[in-house]
Amino acid sequence: MRGCCRSPLTPTPTLTPTLTKKLARLLQVADENIGAALKKYELDQELGETINELSEIYFRKYPRSFDAPWPSPDHLQHDMQLRALFEGLKARSTGTTVAEFQKMAEPIMKDIGGEGFANDQTGFSIGGLFRAKRRGEMNNQVGTG
Repeated sequence: MRGCCRSPLTPTPTLTPTLTKKLARLLQVADENIGAALKKYELDQELGETINELSEIYFRKYPRSFDAPWPSPDHLQHDMQLRALFEGLKARSTGTTVAEFQKMAEPIMKDIGGEGFANDQTGFSIGGLFRAKRRGEMNNQVGTG
């Protein structure tokens, strides 16, 4: 394997000011790309949390067994409305912000009696104070023993 390792006798290349500037620019571009990717993941995470919030409220209002057919014959109109919302979300080519999704989901949220979406990333809403804890929530599993 020729050339895989540097001999201790091989001199280290000298970093000229031009090379230093080029390396600094490469690192800056890499940092910018990483920052943009992290921001996108952050927004995707926040949108996913909002979708989960709507889904949890929806399925509390219209419960069914895990393996029940979809759409449910008992809740056909409401299930089709929810499906249309998610298909509309998927069809948007530019992506959807949390605020846009909340506006799209407003009719469903009113129909299912939700108090509105949590207004920040903590997931806190006033209605959450009065809701029974779900079995298996993290606060029941860690840090309370």
